[in-house]
Amino acid sequence: ENYGNLGLVYYTRGEPDKAEEMHRKALELDQALGSKQGMAEDYGNLGLVYQTRGELDKAEEMYRKSLAISEALGLKEATASIYGNLGIVYKKRGELDKAEEMHRNALELNQALGSKQGMAINYTNLGNVYEKRGKLDKAEAAWKKSLHLYQAMGHPDAKMIQQWLDELAQDRAKQQAPSADNPR
Repeated sequence: ENYGNLGLVYYTRGEPDKAEEMHRKALELDQALGSKQGMAEDYGNLGLVYQTRGELDKAEEMYRKSLAISEALGLKEATASIYGNLGIVYKKRGELDKAEEMHRNALELNQALGSKQGMAINYTNLGNVYEKRGKLDKAEAAWKKSLHLYQAMGHPDAKMIQQWLDELAQDRAKQQAPSADNPR
């Protein structure tokens, strides 16, 4: 557990090599102890390190290992988190169908758990996938759901989501406004 915590400290400080080293040590110990839950956490943390580095294949591999263990143990919060992380990996690769599927899986679990923060994150990520696809109405709807959840929690990410919605509205207004080149 301490190696895992050190790994998170190094990750937060922007030292991915040291973070990886600590998470690998934690994984070795959890494997030796037979701690499946610890192994799931270690694989997930390694996935974050690889994702941050842009090593998406390695990140996916670690997330998949974490997901298999988390699902087998019935760890719904961890499973939802890993689905979300896989969704981010797939979005970065441009695999938007897979990204949407992962974020929907995460959302479904977070809804069952009643996790407002989890749902807000999932709606944000779904909105990002829709925006990348050019489905702005769907992006707007997802971000609005996220905004309402963040506002209800008093979460600071509400400002970011509101800014995205404002920018989307401004872009739409510009597209609809008549110009000298294109009078109505």
